[in-house]
Amino acid sequence: MVILKAVDDKPDVTLEELRTVLADHGFEASISAIWRFFARRGVTWKKRLRTRANRRAPTS
Repeated sequence: MVILKAVDDKPDVTLEELRTVLADHGFEASISAIWRFFARRGVTWKKRLRTRANRRAPTS
C-alpha cells in the first residue's frame, strides 16, 4: 500500500504530506479519509514534547 510505504520511508510524515504522496500516485483523498484509514488499522502516533523532568513532582 502506498500509504504504509510512505510511513515506513518517513515515520514522521504528516497527513498533508501523505495526501501529496497519494496524489502523485493518482489517488485523491481527504485528510479525514487518511486519518480514518489509520484509525481502522489501529495505527496511532503519540508525539511527546521533549521537556526536562520535574524533580519536585514527577508525572510518571
